[in-house]
Amino acid sequence: GKKETPEAIRNFLLKPVSMLTIMVPILCGSAIFAMPVALGLLLPKFLPGLDAMKIYLFGTFFVLLPQYSGNFLITLGRHLVNVPILIIAVILNFLFNQTFLLLGWGRPGVAFGTVLSFAFYGLTTHVLALRCFWPWKDTLLHMCKMISILLYFALSIGCIDRIIFHPNMFC
Repeated sequence: GKKETPEAIRNFLLKPVSMLTIMVPILCGSAIFAMPVALGLLLPKFLPGLDAMKIYLFGTFFVLLPQYSGNFLITLGRHLVNVPILIIAVILNFLFNQTFLLLGWGRPGVAFGTVLSFAFYGLTTHVLALRCFWPWKDTLLHMCKMISILLYFALSIGCIDRIIFHPNMFC
């Protein structure tokens, strides 16, 4: 902080994001596995929204990511770069949701459109923060690693969920 350079504070971005990359999918996976049982036993009328909830939970990481990246950019006095990114994300959210509703995807489509807009906002903000101290090559390598870990967890959780959860299990 005393040096007032991006390199001096980069660990305040990299360490929390590394932790989030591992912890958020584990916590969301736990919720995804527990929620069908909890809803089936306590709130069975909410079971039709279960697929949308699961999709939305996968987007939790992308909601948390720009918190750290945005704080990093604010610390460096680059807070205004968030505004156009956020405006574009809101427009994308509207367009995705309208498109998916027109395609007949319903609640899961809206959840998926929202997650896509979250991903755009989170990943774009994070790339801008990383570019303050890394060249493109290192930034892309970091992003590929992070997205690979997230995809691994998402696919693993999705496969396990398909095996365990059956639509008729509470009837």
